[in-house]
This record gives sequence, structure tokens and C-alpha cells, in this order.
Amino acid sequence: MLKEQSYRDLADEDLMVKYLDGDARAFETVYERRREGLRWFFQRQCGSTGVGQELAQEVWFKLIRACQNGQYTVEAKFTTFLYRIARNALIDWYRSNGDVKTVQLHEGGDDDEPEMEFEDEDARDPEQLYADKEHMQSVMASIDELPAVQKTTLLMYLEGEMSYDDIAVAMNTKRETVKTRLRYARAALKKAVYEG
Repeated sequence: MLKEQSYRDLADEDLMVKYLDGDARAFETVYERRREGLRWFFQRQCGSTGVGQELAQEVWFKLIRACQNGQYTVEAKFTTFLYRIARNALIDWYRSNGDVKTVQLHEGGDDDEPEMEFEDEDARDPEQLYADKEHMQSVMASIDELPAVQKTTLLMYLEGEMSYDDIAVAMNTKRETVKTRLRYARAALKKAVYEG
């Protein structure tokens, strides 16, 4: 059995290999590492701490079942697999609540979204503002106002710490679409925070 520090040093994918081989502590390490980001992802999407916790737990149970049924293999990045399950759970939640955002989550592109440009090239990026507690409330409120596909993409990037490619796989879209959604989301956040 590995020491605690050794578990923390392993990548998610390596930990999941150990979990698939029966090492429950490896799964606990991945869970501790990713649970808050996943909970925040849902909480920001649904606007409710309770719903966020419930959906996050549902995703963890689905992940465990996928591992038990042989549906999870360590071929892709772990967060890609996790957030694909999360995205599907979110779509199911929107459907069950009769929310029109379901349609928006299935959109393929962003061609009909307005282009937003900003003069202030020295302004800090939304990621920097997100990490800055002073601006956190303003940024969080602005994130809530984003269209569903932009919000989902941005939260996968910020909370899931996912790459463009990983988000594209999780959302079943193209890398360029992810870049476009993030660009629009960043522009909207800059406008809300700086022109607010």
C-alpha cells in the first residue's frame, strides 16, 4: 500500500488504474481532489447548493457503476470522462425540470452569438478575477448570466481544470467550438465586471 503523499503525487488516471485493481484509497484520493470542483460545477449551473451536491453525488455513483461494469477504461483523461457524465446528468436535470436550457446544451456552434470586443487590453482575465476573492461575487453573478453552453464550458475549464481538447470530448463538440465559447464567456465576464 502506498503512503499518503505517494497517492497525492499520482495523476488521476494512475489512481483510477489502482482503483480498478481494487485499491479503494486511490479512489478516495481522486474523489477528494475532484469533488469540490464537480459540486461547484453543478451548483453554478443549477443555482442551488442542494441540487449541486445531489447531482455531484449522482455522478460519483455513476462513475463507480461504470468502473464496476467495465465501462470506464483509462484511455482518456479522467476529468474528461467525469465531466461527460456530469454534462449528461445536467442535461437530464434540465429536462426533468422543464428548463429551456436543454436545447441550448445541444447546440453545435456559436455562429448566431454576437461578437463582443473590448478596448481595454490591460484588463485582467476572468480566470484571474475568479481567483481574486475581492471580485468573486461579481464574477459569480456574471457567470450565472452566461448562456448555458458558455457557462458549462467555462465551468469545465475553471472548476474541472480541463483542457480545450478534454472539454471538446466531454461536450461532444469541436475544439474550435470550445475556444469560441470560452472567448464569448470571457468577453461577457469582462464586460460585466469592468463596465458593470
